[in-house]
Amino acid sequence: MIDLIIILLFRLLDGELSTVMLEYVQGLQDRADAAQVQIPSAEELVREYLAGRASVGGYRYVYGNFSITLDVAGRLMSISSRLALDLYDRMLRKGRCEPELILPLFLVREALPGDAQAALPRLKACLARLSGDRAQRLAVELINAGVEVSTRIEPPELDADGSLVDFGQVRTLKAALRQKHPRAAEILKRLLTCRDSIFTRDLIPLLSLDASPHALDLAYEIGSCCPRLRAEALAVLLRAGDERSVPLLRAALQSESLWGQSAVKEAIEEVVRAGRLPEGVEEELAAATFPGRGGHARGPGGPGASAARSLLQAIEEARRETAGSEKNK
Repeated sequence: MIDLIIILLFRLLDGELSTVMLEYVQGLQDRADAAQVQIPSAEELVREYLAGRASVGGYRYVYGNFSITLDVAGRLMSISSRLALDLYDRMLRKGRCEPELILPLFLVREALPGDAQAALPRLKACLARLSGDRAQRLAVELINAGVEVSTRIEPPELDADGSLVDFGQVRTLKAALRQKHPRAAEILKRLLTCRDSIFTRDLIPLLSLDASPHALDLAYEIGSCCPRLRAEALAVLLRAGDERSVPLLRAALQSESLWGQSAVKEAIEEVVRAGRLPEGVEEELAAATFPGRGGHARGPGGPGASAARSLLQAIEEARRETAGSEKNK
């Protein structure tokens, strides 16, 4: 019955209302499914794990409730974070370290802060017990979440075409850059070109982790010659306080090439809070919103005007947040 309602909603509604209604109906179906699945006890789940019939299938966040999804003998079921921690501890007493059970509790922002605090020491202890690929995968996740670990990450090997194979390798390269691996920066520089690659947009922000003069030169070069990658390159220069961010911002506003405006917005908010907004950035944004200023604006409706207004608003909001934080100290 619910499936029929979903189909009808797809046909009768469109836009945001359709999305909201579909999410509501899907939530009802999720609740009905959960009511029909009998959640095994922790001991039963341990037996299923030891028999190789259980594994983690992700996580869910519905109506403010965060849960871990398990695949148990082909049946999907959701368990609470408390049960996930209990199951992890029970498996550990059996000599098995299963970090996948609790890793989402630390990585996913919808998880409760208390769950993250409970998961982190367990994950660190688990990393010390693991070896090989499993240790590398767990270390990569922790490093990219800002946790210092002793496990050294090896940068990924490029394929025959000089490219990465998947997004897992992007995360590995990011972790290696955070650890200042000597080969990581060189691999990143080889990867970053204007070629049509689904990974390039994700690789450019990694230049901020290198932040060497050569890395910043490369960011400016990419931003200058690759309009579709200009926003990501601009974000790198903004974070570094590089004065070349101003002419690159002007080019982006003139050509309406702020495809990744969110990347620029996040970078601007970050440097404003740190008191490191490069000189001239705010003036350049203002010039894009009013005719006759800076010699390149075409009025409030001109190229880049909407993006400029949004970024100016982000600057003001970041300043208000910073001022509020200072008052509360």
